[in-house]
Amino acid sequence: NAEYSSKLAVNRCLRAIKEKKVKNTSGTDTDVGCDIICVHSDTPNAVEILKALREKISPNKSSKETKNDSNHSKMPYIEDNK
Repeated sequence: NAEYSSKLAVNRCLRAIKEKKVKNTSGTDTDVGCDIICVHSDTPNAVEILKALREKISPNKSSKETKNDSNHSKMPYIEDNK
């Protein structure tokens, strides 16, 4: 798979979360519920997308904080071991 623009992915996720809408392939909006965001692990820059999304959702939390933080139960702890 090719890399996917992390900025575009984050913008689409935030719109789904805030407005409960996504733009479909015909260019019109579709109403959606948004309880879970799925980033496929075979996307080469999946970790980059997740980190960018977490930064937008929780800008005051670092990715080094514990994963048991109750404010982040829907955004998993991300650790890049590179």
